[in-house]
Formats: sequence, C-alpha cells, structure tokens
Amino acid sequence: NFILEKIKDSNRNGATVIYTSHYMEEVEAICTRIAIMDNGKIIACGTSEELKRLVREDGDDITLEEVFLTLTGKRLRDYGE
Repeated sequence: NFILEKIKDSNRNGATVIYTSHYMEEVEAICTRIAIMDNGKIIACGTSEELKRLVREDGDDITLEEVFLTLTGKRLRDYGE
C-alpha cells in the first residue's frame, strides 16, 4: 500500500507519526510504540512485544487484537455498535 509505505518512510527518516487504526495487524507493521485506548484514556503503552507480555508472560502466540480484548474486555467491532 503506497500510503502505508510513505508513513513508514517518514518514520524511518525521523518523523514522529501518530497513527490511529482498529486494524491491529497494520498497527503492528507500522508502529514502533503503541498505545491502547479505552473510553478516551490510554490504558497501556509500549512496543508490540511489551504489550503482548502484559497479557502473556512469554508474549508468544498472541495478537495485538487479543491484547486489546484482554485489557478492555471489548472486541474491536464493539466500538462500531
């Protein structure tokens, strides 16, 4: 995706990019630090691996969507309803 590649290029060149998305695979591919928000408040912040270790000690075999669900008790699709 052209836009995502430009975002990554900007970040590699030293720009700080604030990127919001419900697509956790995309977030994991683009972002070096991730904040998980619930009801307008940051409830967790760190690298992908740090967030995964919050939920599972070894951080293996868990997705960011599972981290989100565990920390908020909500599925991403619940926000659209």
